Amino acid sequence: MNLTRIIVMSKINDIYKLLSEGERVTLECKKATKGVPSSLWDTYSAFANTYGGTILLGVVEYMDEQDNTKRFEIVGVEDADKIRKDLWNTVNSREKVNINLLYDDDIQTIDIDGKKVIAINVPRADYTVRPVYINNNLSRGTFKRNHEGDYHSTEQELKMMLRDANEAGNDGLLLEYYTMDDIDIPTLERYRIMFKTDNPDHVWNGLDHKEFSETTWRLCHKSKEWYGRLDNGRIADVWQGATCARTIRQFTHGLY
Repeated sequence: MNLTRIIVMSKINDIYKLLSEGERVTLECKKATKGVPSSLWDTYSAFANTYGGTILLGVVEYMDEQDNTKRFEIVGVEDADKIRKDLWNTVNSREKVNINLLYDDDIQTIDIDGKKVIAINVPRADYTVRPVYINNNLSRGTFKRNHEGDYHSTEQELKMMLRDANEAGNDGLLLEYYTMDDIDIPTLERYRIMFKTDNPDHVWNGLDHKEFSETTWRLCHKSKEWYGRLDNGRIADVWQGATCARTIRQFTHGLY
Protein backbone atom coordinates (compact mmCIF):
# COMPACT_ATOMS: atom_id res chain seq x y z
CA MET A 1 0.00 0.00 0.00
CA ASN A 2 1.54 3.34 -1.04
CA LEU A 3 1.82 6.41 1.18
CA THR A 4 -1.02 8.27 -0.57
CA ARG A 5 -3.38 5.36 0.03
CA ILE A 6 -2.36 5.20 3.71
CA ILE A 7 -3.04 8.92 4.13
CA VAL A 8 -6.47 8.64 2.48
CA MET A 9 -7.44 5.64 4.62
CA SER A 10 -6.30 7.52 7.71
CA LYS A 11 -8.56 10.47 6.83
CA ILE A 12 -11.53 8.16 6.25
CA ASN A 13 -10.93 6.45 9.59
CA ASP A 14 -10.69 9.86 11.25
CA ILE A 15 -14.11 10.78 9.84
CA TYR A 16 -15.70 7.58 11.14
CA LYS A 17 -14.06 8.10 14.52
CA LEU A 18 -15.40 11.65 14.73
CA LEU A 19 -18.90 10.50 13.85
CA SER A 20 -18.82 7.61 16.31
CA GLU A 21 -18.28 10.08 19.12
CA GLY A 22 -21.29 12.19 18.11
CA GLU A 23 -21.71 15.89 17.34
CA ARG A 24 -20.36 17.98 20.18
CA VAL A 25 -18.51 21.18 21.03
CA THR A 26 -15.75 20.53 18.48
CA LEU A 27 -17.72 18.83 15.69
CA GLU A 28 -20.46 20.17 13.41
CA CYS A 29 -22.09 18.23 10.55
CA LYS A 30 -23.98 19.89 7.71
CA LYS A 31 -25.75 18.33 4.74
CA ALA A 32 -24.58 21.02 2.30
CA THR A 33 -25.36 18.88 -0.72
CA LYS A 34 -25.57 21.71 -3.24
CA GLY A 35 -23.49 24.47 -1.68
CA VAL A 36 -22.12 26.25 1.37
CA PRO A 37 -24.88 26.77 3.97
CA SER A 38 -25.02 30.24 5.51
CA SER A 39 -24.99 28.70 8.99
CA LEU A 40 -21.46 27.45 8.34
CA TRP A 41 -20.10 30.91 9.12
CA ASP A 42 -21.83 31.01 12.49
CA THR A 43 -19.97 27.80 13.29
CA TYR A 44 -16.69 29.18 11.90
CA SER A 45 -16.95 32.12 14.31
CA ALA A 46 -18.05 29.89 17.20
CA PHE A 47 -15.21 27.40 16.76
CA ALA A 48 -12.63 30.17 16.36
CA ASN A 49 -13.79 31.89 19.55
CA THR A 50 -14.06 28.72 21.63
CA TYR A 51 -11.93 25.58 21.23
CA GLY A 52 -11.65 25.19 17.47
CA GLY A 53 -13.28 22.24 15.73
CA THR A 54 -14.12 20.32 12.58
CA ILE A 55 -17.00 21.01 10.19
CA LEU A 56 -18.08 18.14 7.93
CA LEU A 57 -20.03 18.99 4.79
CA GLY A 58 -21.95 16.15 3.16
CA VAL A 59 -23.03 14.52 6.41
CA VAL A 60 -26.63 14.43 7.67
CA GLU A 61 -27.40 14.19 11.36
CA TYR A 62 -30.64 12.68 12.61
CA MET A 63 -31.14 14.55 15.85
CA ASP A 64 -33.67 12.12 17.35
CA GLU A 65 -31.40 9.10 16.92
CA GLN A 66 -29.56 8.22 20.13
CA ASP A 67 -27.32 5.53 18.60
CA ASN A 68 -24.27 7.30 17.16
CA THR A 69 -23.74 4.46 14.67
CA LYS A 70 -27.12 5.38 13.12
CA ARG A 71 -27.27 9.06 13.90
CA PHE A 72 -25.11 10.20 10.98
CA GLU A 73 -25.44 9.47 7.28
CA ILE A 74 -22.74 10.28 4.76
CA VAL A 75 -24.55 11.68 1.72
CA GLY A 76 -21.71 13.61 0.12
CA VAL A 77 -21.74 16.92 -1.71
CA GLU A 78 -22.55 17.29 -5.41
CA ASP A 79 -19.73 19.57 -6.53
CA ALA A 80 -16.84 19.50 -4.08
CA ASP A 81 -14.57 21.67 -6.20
CA LYS A 82 -17.13 24.45 -6.46
CA ILE A 83 -17.89 24.32 -2.74
CA ARG A 84 -14.21 24.52 -1.87
CA LYS A 85 -13.77 27.46 -4.21
CA ASP A 86 -16.76 29.21 -2.65
CA LEU A 87 -15.37 28.52 0.82
CA TRP A 88 -12.02 30.08 0.01
CA ASN A 89 -13.58 33.08 -1.72
CA THR A 90 -15.85 33.75 1.24
CA VAL A 91 -13.35 33.19 4.03
CA ASN A 92 -11.00 35.64 2.33
CA SER A 93 -13.73 38.26 2.01
CA ARG A 94 -13.79 40.86 4.76
CA GLU A 95 -17.44 41.40 3.91
CA LYS A 96 -18.19 38.00 5.45
CA VAL A 97 -15.54 37.29 8.08
CA ASN A 98 -13.13 39.67 9.75
CA ILE A 99 -10.18 37.26 9.55
CA ASN A 100 -9.19 34.10 7.68
CA LEU A 101 -7.69 31.54 10.06
CA LEU A 102 -7.46 28.70 7.53
CA TYR A 103 -4.43 27.29 5.72
CA ASP A 104 -4.54 25.17 2.56
CA ASP A 105 -4.58 21.87 4.45
CA ASP A 106 -7.47 22.98 6.65
CA ILE A 107 -10.01 22.23 3.90
CA GLN A 108 -9.90 18.65 2.61
CA THR A 109 -12.10 16.64 0.24
CA ILE A 110 -12.36 13.01 1.30
CA ASP A 111 -13.90 10.28 -0.87
CA ILE A 112 -15.89 7.81 1.21
CA ASP A 113 -17.46 5.02 -0.83
CA GLY A 114 -17.76 7.30 -3.85
CA LYS A 115 -19.24 10.19 -1.86
CA LYS A 116 -17.36 13.44 -1.39
CA VAL A 117 -17.15 14.80 2.14
CA ILE A 118 -15.50 18.15 2.80
CA ALA A 119 -13.72 18.42 6.13
CA ILE A 120 -12.92 21.90 7.41
CA ASN A 121 -10.57 22.27 10.34
CA VAL A 122 -11.19 25.58 12.12
CA PRO A 123 -8.42 26.38 14.61
CA ARG A 124 -9.03 28.29 17.78
CA ALA A 125 -8.10 31.90 17.13
CA ASP A 126 -5.24 33.36 19.10
CA TYR A 127 -6.48 35.69 21.82
CA THR A 128 -4.87 38.63 20.02
CA VAL A 129 -7.29 38.29 17.08
CA ARG A 130 -10.45 37.35 18.94
CA PRO A 131 -13.32 37.96 18.61
CA VAL A 132 -13.76 36.41 15.18
CA TYR A 133 -17.05 37.70 13.78
CA ILE A 134 -19.09 37.70 10.58
CA ASN A 135 -21.14 40.07 8.41
CA ASN A 136 -19.20 43.15 9.58
CA ASN A 137 -21.23 43.03 12.78
CA LEU A 138 -19.20 42.71 15.95
CA SER A 139 -22.11 42.59 18.37
CA ARG A 140 -24.44 40.26 16.40
CA GLY A 141 -21.84 38.43 14.33
CA THR A 142 -19.72 37.04 17.17
CA PHE A 143 -20.51 33.46 18.15
CA LYS A 144 -19.29 30.91 20.65
CA ARG A 145 -19.83 27.18 20.99
CA ASN A 146 -21.77 25.55 23.80
CA HIS A 147 -22.41 21.80 23.91
CA GLU A 148 -23.80 21.07 20.43
CA GLY A 149 -24.75 24.51 19.23
CA ASP A 150 -23.56 27.95 18.17
CA TYR A 151 -24.85 30.91 20.12
CA HIS A 152 -24.38 34.67 20.01
CA SER A 153 -21.68 35.80 22.40
CA THR A 154 -22.97 37.60 25.44
CA GLU A 155 -21.99 41.19 26.07
CA GLN A 156 -19.75 40.04 28.90
CA GLU A 157 -17.96 37.47 26.70
CA LEU A 158 -17.47 40.06 23.97
CA LYS A 159 -15.97 42.56 26.42
CA MET A 160 -13.60 39.92 27.74
CA MET A 161 -12.36 39.00 24.26
CA LEU A 162 -11.84 42.64 23.31
CA ARG A 163 -9.98 43.27 26.53
CA ASP A 164 -7.69 40.28 26.05
CA ALA A 165 -6.94 41.27 22.44
CA ASN A 166 -5.76 44.74 23.44
CA GLU A 167 -2.07 45.07 22.55
CA ALA A 168 -1.37 47.10 25.67
CA GLY A 169 -2.35 44.10 27.76
CA ASN A 170 -4.90 43.86 30.53
CA ASP A 171 -3.45 46.83 32.36
CA GLY A 172 -3.37 50.31 30.90
CA LEU A 173 -6.58 49.68 28.99
CA LEU A 174 -8.83 52.69 28.56
CA LEU A 175 -12.43 51.49 28.57
CA GLU A 176 -14.89 53.80 26.88
CA TYR A 177 -18.64 54.20 27.15
CA TYR A 178 -18.93 52.87 30.67
CA THR A 179 -20.84 54.40 33.58
CA MET A 180 -20.88 53.98 37.35
CA ASP A 181 -23.25 51.05 36.82
CA ASP A 182 -20.28 49.12 35.42
CA ILE A 183 -17.99 49.85 38.37
CA ASP A 184 -17.45 47.06 40.88
CA ILE A 185 -18.48 49.02 43.97
CA PRO A 186 -16.96 46.67 46.62
CA THR A 187 -13.59 47.00 44.88
CA LEU A 188 -13.91 50.78 44.80
CA GLU A 189 -14.87 50.85 48.47
CA ARG A 190 -11.85 48.75 49.43
CA TYR A 191 -9.63 51.14 47.53
CA ARG A 192 -11.19 54.15 49.25
CA ILE A 193 -10.51 52.62 52.66
CA MET A 194 -6.86 52.16 51.69
CA PHE A 195 -6.68 55.67 50.29
CA LYS A 196 -8.19 57.15 53.45
CA THR A 197 -5.80 55.17 55.63
CA ASP A 198 -2.82 56.60 53.74
CA ASN A 199 -4.39 60.06 53.36
CA PRO A 200 -6.72 60.59 56.37
CA ASP A 201 -7.10 64.35 55.87
CA HIS A 202 -7.37 64.39 52.10
CA VAL A 203 -10.26 66.41 50.66
CA TRP A 204 -11.19 63.54 48.31
CA ASN A 205 -12.38 61.48 51.27
CA GLY A 206 -15.49 63.68 51.37
CA LEU A 207 -16.47 63.01 47.76
CA ASP A 208 -19.15 60.52 46.75
CA HIS A 209 -18.15 57.50 44.65
CA LYS A 210 -18.81 59.17 41.30
CA GLU A 211 -16.97 62.40 42.17
CA PHE A 212 -14.05 60.44 43.64
CA SER A 213 -13.80 58.25 40.54
CA GLU A 214 -13.93 61.17 38.12
CA THR A 215 -11.41 63.24 40.10
CA THR A 216 -8.83 60.50 40.58
CA TRP A 217 -9.31 59.25 37.02
CA ARG A 218 -8.55 62.69 35.59
CA LEU A 219 -5.39 62.97 37.66
CA CYS A 220 -4.13 59.50 36.91
CA HIS A 221 -5.09 59.61 33.23
CA LYS A 222 -2.94 62.69 32.77
CA SER A 223 0.03 60.89 34.29
CA LYS A 224 -0.77 57.71 32.30
CA GLU A 225 -1.24 55.74 35.53
CA TRP A 226 -4.90 54.73 35.17
CA TYR A 227 -5.68 51.05 35.08
CA GLY A 228 -8.84 49.11 34.25
CA ARG A 229 -9.78 45.50 34.65
CA LEU A 230 -12.87 43.40 34.16
CA ASP A 231 -13.95 41.66 37.34
CA ASN A 232 -16.47 38.90 36.56
CA GLY A 233 -17.98 41.01 33.82
CA ARG A 234 -17.87 44.28 35.76
CA ILE A 235 -15.17 46.90 35.80
CA ALA A 236 -12.89 46.94 38.80
CA ASP A 237 -11.16 50.27 38.24
CA VAL A 238 -7.85 50.79 39.95
CA TRP A 239 -6.81 54.34 40.85
CA GLN A 240 -3.10 54.73 41.39
CA GLY A 241 -3.53 58.15 43.02
CA ALA A 242 -0.90 59.76 45.20
CA THR A 243 0.49 56.94 47.33
CA CYS A 244 -1.37 53.74 46.48
CA ALA A 245 0.61 52.18 43.60
CA ARG A 246 1.82 49.43 45.94
CA THR A 247 -1.75 48.28 46.65
CA ILE A 248 -2.91 47.70 43.05
CA ARG A 249 -2.26 43.95 42.90
CA GLN A 250 -3.60 43.37 46.40
CA PHE A 251 -7.20 44.32 45.76
CA THR A 252 -7.73 43.80 42.05
CA HIS A 253 -9.42 40.46 41.42
CA GLY A 254 -9.81 40.58 37.65
CA LEU A 255 -9.40 38.10 34.86
CA TYR A 256 -5.83 37.98 33.52
